[in-house]
Amino acid sequence: MEKFKSGFVSIIGRTNVGKSTLINSLVGEKIAITANKSQTTRTVIKAIINNKNSQIIFTDTPGIHKPKTKLGTTMNDNAWSTIPEVDIILFIVEATSNGIGKGDQMILEKLKESNKKAILVINKIDLTTSMISSGTKAINMILSIVPLMCLWLGTMKIAESSGLLDIISKKLSKVVRVIFPEIPDGDPSISYISSNIVMNMLGLGNAATPFGIKAMTRLKELNNNSDIASRSMITFLVINTSSVTIIPTTVISLRIASGSNNPTEIMTACIITTFLSSFIGLLIDRLFYFIWRRHYV
Repeated sequence: MEKFKSGFVSIIGRTNVGKSTLINSLVGEKIAITANKSQTTRTVIKAIINNKNSQIIFTDTPGIHKPKTKLGTTMNDNAWSTIPEVDIILFIVEATSNGIGKGDQMILEKLKESNKKAILVINKIDLTTSMISSGTKAINMILSIVPLMCLWLGTMKIAESSGLLDIISKKLSKVVRVIFPEIPDGDPSISYISSNIVMNMLGLGNAATPFGIKAMTRLKELNNNSDIASRSMITFLVINTSSVTIIPTTVISLRIASGSNNPTEIMTACIITTFLSSFIGLLIDRLFYFIWRRHYV
């Protein structure tokens, strides 16, 4: 007949490292409260696992932390008090932690002083794996998008050098003058706004950003650098946010990277939805402007 063995094990660690989750898993029942909130476990909880020739008594302890109240000090004391009473200590740390912090270092020093046998348990390793996997997928997606974006940006550069974009911007500036009647004739902000709209229409949000910044900066100067946005600034913000898009370059690139069979099928829906969003946005912008004029001017 085999000799019967028994022992006491204390689970020690900082707050929210998964001590209670571990003991629930070992026992096979939920005997300890688990939550994302720190310091859920406030007292010592014991759990017994019986096997044919052995018995293990696990002790779940409150998370070690820097106490700010008497309750916090008591919780720490409860955790430390279990160390002399057990045979082995399970010291739990998080795999997602950035190295050994001051809290873990303090616990290590306490364990050294106790001369108790300790086992280091690295928890939440699955979160680290998920982060690495997500990072790999993101990099692969970026690498698959870059060639198409480079090709399209190169095409736009040729269009810019040939003067095609300038022609489109000049044609569009006539519409911009109607939408922004407060801007003086010949002001450079008209050109900036037109270029911003053209880039957004072609789905080149990154290329549109510099023109958008220049346009907003110039509009602020026309507004005497006031902290209150002018009507033109608000209208431009609405247009830039809703922006009519004819060729959603970035979205098409993402669909190609995701293996879409027909990545360009969204173009019609994109044109309709962005046109409607711009139209409704400008309509609401004008409505609020007229309401403001009626009450405050």
